Amino acid sequence: MRILFRMQLAINVQLSSKLSLVEVEALYVDTEGGFNIHRAQDIAQSMVDRMKERSASENVQCPTAKDLLSKIHYFRIYSHFELLAFITDLPDIIEAYPKIRIIIIDTITFHLRTNIRDLTTKGKIIKTILELLRKTASSSNVAVVIMNQMTTFKDGRTIIPALGERWGQRIDCRIQLSEDYDGRYAIRIKPKAKATLRQPFSITEYEMRMETWTRRSRRIPPAHP
Repeated sequence: MRILFRMQLAINVQLSSKLSLVEVEALYVDTEGGFNIHRAQDIAQSMVDRMKERSASENVQCPTAKDLLSKIHYFRIYSHFELLAFITDLPDIIEAYPKIRIIIIDTITFHLRTNIRDLTTKGKIIKTILELLRKTASSSNVAVVIMNQMTTFKDGRTIIPALGERWGQRIDCRIQLSEDYDGRYAIRIKPKAKATLRQPFSITEYEMRMETWTRRSRRIPPAHP
């Protein structure tokens, strides 16, 4: 589910609400090595097929899957040192590729959890990373999407961000993908909001689709006050 979400983001950002191509590019930062080019090709081709169906009566030329993939700039990160250096250099990277409008970091937690044991050092690095990303998002007019792993709280039941609840409070808006007996949900969580928004979605072979607004889409109390 997470793999599909992140790859679809990199492709969908290139399209308008009417599925027409716009001059926008994506920056994909892979810390785990989970990016699968064959999977990305399938997702891109599925989107092209949808565009062809919609534009068949309008005689509009559609892009190819290769066209969509060519606008995704991929970077592989192997350590937290590389991650910090890369984020520091983001303004220069965006200056070199000014059409970038979304930065996807998958995941922010991997090297921080596995390579840094000292909590104080980890906290300082997290703070630095967030400050740099916020500055880049504001100055370069780009969206920054950070993938995070989840874990359980001390009670063994409550789900929280892997870097701790403080991390979640530092993020402007969180989207938590969840699944229960009633289906799959994308839960929007804002630190200062009195309620969260839960939106049902479905998964096909090659894409995630938001379901029609029904009774299943509702506001629910936040998991943590």
